Amino acid sequence: MGLKDVTGARCGNGEDDTQAPNVEQTTHRDTLYGGYGDDLITALNGADMTGGAGEDTFGIDVLTRDWAYGFEFEAALNTDFDPDEDSILIDEGSLLPGTTPQIVVWDDGTGCDIMTGDIVLARVTGGQGLTTADIGRPPSLY
Repeated sequence: MGLKDVTGARCGNGEDDTQAPNVEQTTHRDTLYGGYGDDLITALNGADMTGGAGEDTFGIDVLTRDWAYGFEFEAALNTDFDPDEDSILIDEGSLLPGTTPQIVVWDDGTGCDIMTGDIVLARVTGGQGLTTADIGRPPSLY
C-alpha cells in the first residue's frame, strides 16, 4: 500500500490534521570547559564558557534578528577571562549590519558586556579592560 494523496489527511482521531500543529520549541544552555592547555572554545547562541589554565581563545557566534528565526538567545558567559593570556573572537555574522562591537564595563568593574546594537552577545568576567581593538572579527568561526 503506497501513499498516493495526503490532501485531507486524518490522524487516528478522525480530525482533519492538515493544519500545522501548535509547537513550542525551546533552547537550552551549554556549559563548556577547556581545562588545562590552550583551548579554542566556541559558544553558539549562548553558553557558559570556562577556559581554565592556558592561553584560551573564546569564540562567540550568535544568531541575531532575522537569522534567529524568532528566538532570543541569552548572551554567552565567559567565567574566567584573563586579558594577559586569553583572546576573544566574534563571528562577523553575529554583528548587526553596520555595527562594530561595543564594550560596556559592569558597574562593579569586574567584567564587561560585548554588544551589537542593543543585543548583548557576551558577558565577560575579567574583561573590564577590553577594547574593541582586542576583539578579533573573523568572517566565520567555522
